[in-house]
Amino acid sequence: MLRSVICVIVYALAYAYAYANYIHPTFEYASYFYEDFTNGQFALSLVFAVLPVIVCKATNAPSRLGAVIVYVILYVPAQLTLLFMWQRQIEELILLQFMLMISMYFLFIASKWGYVDNKESLKNVSLVPPDSVVKLVRYITIFSILILVFKNYQSMRLVSFADVYDLRSEMSQSEEGFFDTYMVMWLTYCFIPFFFTKAFITRNFKEFSFAALGSLMIYMTSGAKMSILLGLIVYGIYILIKDGKQYLNKIMVFLTLFITFVLMVIPDDGVWVFFKSILLIRVLAVGGWTISTYYEYFTLNDFTYYSHIGPVNKLFGGYPYGEFSLGQMIGIEYSGSPDANFSASFWASDAIAAMGLIGIPVITVMVCLMFFIINRSSSVIHFKYITIWLSGFWLALTNLPLSVSLLSGGGLIILFILWTLSSRLKDFLRAFWTYLFKIKLEV
Repeated sequence: MLRSVICVIVYALAYAYAYANYIHPTFEYASYFYEDFTNGQFALSLVFAVLPVIVCKATNAPSRLGAVIVYVILYVPAQLTLLFMWQRQIEELILLQFMLMISMYFLFIASKWGYVDNKESLKNVSLVPPDSVVKLVRYITIFSILILVFKNYQSMRLVSFADVYDLRSEMSQSEEGFFDTYMVMWLTYCFIPFFFTKAFITRNFKEFSFAALGSLMIYMTSGAKMSILLGLIVYGIYILIKDGKQYLNKIMVFLTLFITFVLMVIPDDGVWVFFKSILLIRVLAVGGWTISTYYEYFTLNDFTYYSHIGPVNKLFGGYPYGEFSLGQMIGIEYSGSPDANFSASFWASDAIAAMGLIGIPVITVMVCLMFFIINRSSSVIHFKYITIWLSGFWLALTNLPLSVSLLSGGGLIILFILWTLSSRLKDFLRAFWTYLFKIKLEV
């Protein structure tokens, strides 16, 4: 526990230094403000950042990685970013930070619910999913990529990160359909990580080549930077967890060293600017920025009371912002254009935008329930495979509402596959998939 506390403090200080010396000066035009605060307020923010780690126990439960990623990527930077950007009464900030701390506390506790963590439980589990499941996911992946290429082949091309927004602009002008809006995200957060995971665990170059080619096709058709980085992300998670349960400290040490390297070694010009912005802004700072801006905006305007979720709005109506999404409303407020869509994590969207501070315990219960379901459904496939495969979904959860992560981020697809393999239906569905896909697909 003491090591974890030290790692959190050092990591938080490294992020605070990066914010004060690079993020704020470079991106102040994008509303990354740096307001005055006292040493006592900074110390209290560090305390809020550290306290949840006390209950983060080592376990093989697949949901633990989800809680760890939320903690490291979203929670710790957010506690400090809120302080740096805060322009209201300090008592209001402390209450928000406290509510987030309690939420993170319960997320760590719930991340081990429903999982039997002992050697006996691993004797009857498979290292990889059944062949019928692999074939099914492969068919869906190939079909989806072919559809994307067919619809966008005239515009698709390999571009640098500096030109990726031009590619996205071209794609946005074409007619968007089901496969453009959903399949890119399903491929990015669910299907491609599935094959990268299989490649690294089984050390299968054939599977790696298939996943890498898929990532390249997604990047060339959508300009999604996340897709081209998938292999590195999944491999990083594989390296961090392959030796056991103690990966929380490893992740924080790695990010601390990486922040230091980026600040001290990487130059501030040319293509390297995009490299810095991906790590420091897109990965670390944007989560806290959206929590702060969502709180600033939606506490002064109308809460959605979950009408921002499509099915809820269709059933009950009442969404107060017309055709604009939550992220677009923030884009209008802080960038002056609805084209800037600042989608945000479950804390910002499903809590603050929905109900304000009261929404934090509500969405916390929902995420805890999801953790339990994932752990409960992880009794047939080895925990390492599930943990690594879910890494894409966990990253989606740090940037998207829970409902969007489940629907667009592939969360429900992963849960369905795990549930069918671990329920009483598993024998029937295995037989059905084996019969349906008995013809071998050579890739």
